Amino acid sequence: MELEAVSRESWQSFVEMSSQGTIFHKPIFLESLELDCEYFLVKKKGVILGGMALPKSNNINIVSYQAYSGFIFHPEVMKKKPVKRIELQYQVLDFLANELVDRYNEINFRSIDYDHPIDLRPFYWLNYHEKDKPTFITSNVYYTSLLKTSSPLNQTELRKGRSSSLNKSKKFNLESELSGDIGEFEKIYLETFERQDVTLSADDIRLAKNLFSNLLTSKDAFFIATKYENEIVSMSMFATDQKRAYYLFGASKTEFRSKEVGTANLAWAIEYLHNHTKHEYLDMVGVNSPQRGSYKLSFGGSLVPYYQTRKISNR
Repeated sequence: MELEAVSRESWQSFVEMSSQGTIFHKPIFLESLELDCEYFLVKKKGVILGGMALPKSNNINIVSYQAYSGFIFHPEVMKKKPVKRIELQYQVLDFLANELVDRYNEINFRSIDYDHPIDLRPFYWLNYHEKDKPTFITSNVYYTSLLKTSSPLNQTELRKGRSSSLNKSKKFNLESELSGDIGEFEKIYLETFERQDVTLSADDIRLAKNLFSNLLTSKDAFFIATKYENEIVSMSMFATDQKRAYYLFGASKTEFRSKEVGTANLAWAIEYLHNHTKHEYLDMVGVNSPQRGSYKLSFGGSLVPYYQTRKISNR
């Protein structure tokens, strides 16, 4: 097997065709996070099997707002019968594990497959029979919620508490719409973190603004604004690709939270995805803390695991 460097445009096309490819793998997202990457395809006898975006630095690290990264596979690999698919995937990952461990001082990425278990044995087993070697790869599991938008706001799919919140929000004549008001979103977004007593670093604020601006300009994202008496009280941002939508950011003004404006905002977004876009699924992007996880799962959806793979220095 070999790694072949490809152009930004070729990588973009590969991400779009791969079932594991997400908005987080696309050049526009990586560039917004100020990651200087090269794009590589894994080939065997000239046949493309997979690929990975790799930094030009000596370290692969997860940065703020980067939910998923790591390897993705060619669709022809995924179409194979299970025995052959698993064999090819194993070969690709075994090749990558050995390539990456020698090339990078630090390795840390998160991979997801919405349809199949991810076979991380090549990383677990790196240097398995050579105990004197100082490095190997290990993994941790996280979860997201994948929400089907084809039956939006079905009361039987909502948790009882979320259904009550949605019904409560309807009493206040809230109005929601698409918005391009990045400045207002920045204001509400920062206020939300202040309320939670969380201080964002200057780097995090800059990267968030990059994402707001670049993804909206490239039409890889949209904002939803919810108004009460003509005042914007809640906003959210969703990224999109050819396969699904992704819930990136949501924020509400503190004094209006009792009116369930956040619930109304997200509910309207789900309806918008169902009625006006081709996106059948919404990835809620992480349900990994008790409060946030409970909120996101209350809208329905299925748990999907994703895995953090990390190089460490000893056993």
